[in-house]
Amino acid sequence: AVDNELIYSGFSNGTLVELRKETGTPAWSTSLKGDADRFVDVDATPVVVGERVYASSSSGGVYALDKTTGLIRWRVPFYDVAQPSSTGNVGGIATDGKTLYVSVADLGTYAIDLAGNVLWRVGAKDGGEPAAPVVWNELLVYSLARDGMFIADRRTGETLEYFDPGDGTSSSPTVTGDGRLFVMSNRGILYAFDLE
Repeated sequence: AVDNELIYSGFSNGTLVELRKETGTPAWSTSLKGDADRFVDVDATPVVVGERVYASSSSGGVYALDKTTGLIRWRVPFYDVAQPSSTGNVGGIATDGKTLYVSVADLGTYAIDLAGNVLWRVGAKDGGEPAAPVVWNELLVYSLARDGMFIADRRTGETLEYFDPGDGTSSSPTVTGDGRLFVMSNRGILYAFDLE
């Protein structure tokens, strides 16, 4: 993520770094590994809202960090209650400026307020790797590799529309300003929809 003169980037060793855009020198570096020693990657692009940076690691969940110091303010871990050692890979974080929307492999999609409270969770059907969710007006569009694509009410998580091309969708949905939605199926077919 780029925020004015700063760049936020995650790495496969579980570290989130704030870099100065002009020089590339680090301002701070924070580990998001939690207690894990495996699957610690910070793969999803961080999101900046106000004075916080929101990022995720595969094993640690979603974190809120102080933008100036890199100190962790809160963490929401993701795990399967039946298998607590099984954590989900986060495909991406989207925000409307008040809520974070996070798709997690095999676990579903979450809405989390900026204070770290889970507002709602919608479980996955067949699961699979998640793509980055997209916020458009009052809608949230997200997909999981084996589940297909969902269009949901972003306030409640209620599914309003569902599209299954028969083989899932691994690509992130793309929405234009005028409400055109594009998504690529796992067979390489590009689908277009009108959200209006």
